Amino acid sequence: MSDNLNSDVFLIGTGLMGMEYSHVLNGLDIRHVVIGRSTKNAKIFEEVTKIKPITGGIVKNVKLIKNAKYIIIAVGVNDLYDVTNHLLETTNCKNILVEKPAGINIAQINNLYSKSQEKSCNLYVAYNRRFYNSVIKAKELIKNDGGVTSM
Repeated sequence: MSDNLNSDVFLIGTGLMGMEYSHVLNGLDIRHVVIGRSTKNAKIFEEVTKIKPITGGIVKNVKLIKNAKYIIIAVGVNDLYDVTNHLLETTNCKNILVEKPAGINIAQINNLYSKSQEKSCNLYVAYNRRFYNSVIKAKELIKNDGGVTSM
């Protein structure tokens, strides 16, 4: 958990999405360090998840994240691009999952893509509904039925 700084997984963000990711990681029995910006959200996060986040944000705590194997970015929409861009520039992480939409325009998305390529980083945007069993089954049924014919 957040008191174990030897974890391979770092979760950035202590809001509602951060809590949801933490619940999933806990359910999978994956230890993770949580980093948030504000003490207010960190207190709420700790009450809900029983994990004490590190506060002060990523700029202050980048040394902790520098060699992370996995980073999950679940900050607010307005900060997704800046946080992802900063972590691509300042860490050696090769596997980053960023909550959607990752950027608010095509220039931001293209920049993140270019930086991830330069750093040989697997940067994924969390459009994870495509992996739900219900979506996989729906695609299978549609294919078996001859494909989409109307919407």
